[in-house]
Amino acid sequence: MLSISTMAKTHVKRGFLCWGGNISQAMGVLDFIFPKTCVNCSRVGRYLCEDCQKHIQKVEFQICPVCGRPSISGLTHPKCETRRSLDGLHSFVYYSPPIPQALYKLKYKFVRDLAEDLLGEASLEKLDIFSGFSVVTVPLHQKRENWRGFDQVRLLAELLAGKLGIEFKESVLVRKKETKAQVGLSREARAENVARAFECVDREFVKDKNLVLFDDVWTSGATLKNAGAELKKAGAAKVWGLTLARSR
Repeated sequence: MLSISTMAKTHVKRGFLCWGGNISQAMGVLDFIFPKTCVNCSRVGRYLCEDCQKHIQKVEFQICPVCGRPSISGLTHPKCETRRSLDGLHSFVYYSPPIPQALYKLKYKFVRDLAEDLLGEASLEKLDIFSGFSVVTVPLHQKRENWRGFDQVRLLAELLAGKLGIEFKESVLVRKKETKAQVGLSREARAENVARAFECVDREFVKDKNLVLFDDVWTSGATLKNAGAELKKAGAAKVWGLTLARSR
């Protein structure tokens, strides 16, 4: 059940979005009236308190995005490669508390400061391999984005690209099929749910490019695999998957 502060913030934010207002100013006022609380333990002060940040678990090793076994730097194993497979996968942290709570808050409450906190946990020094790449995102369906008022994956990707000093390009892919939420679906159902869900609408940009395809969470990998295959089909030279979190 939503708290009074959450409901108030949500209504005001949606009102400001509808009328073209400045969300940052609105949030500044609301944060004064309704102080920030930790998404995991509800301690007042910040969205991720210092104690809960200590529970964030960095990914210990990267995996091949095709077979899911450990891989050096996340490179796709040579024997796993296909013409349209991802060329590699990099994830920062495991999808365990407080990460699920933080992503839920970001996804449904439009908390930009929280996005900054989450990326602060990323080991950006490990991403020199993406020099010369461009960042693109797994998109929401337009109907869902209109309902939320923003796309949390695009927000994270744009901030991440800025921190890495590489190009961010939006609106390269569209989600042409309104899919169900992947949460709770079996591996087979996840794959079917996102099959043929994406379309590349900027083939001129994609052709012969090295791309980083960003999404918030890697679970079965069905979403990133399907979106990546569409980019390869459109002529991308390389496509790496990049996620904030990964299931164990």
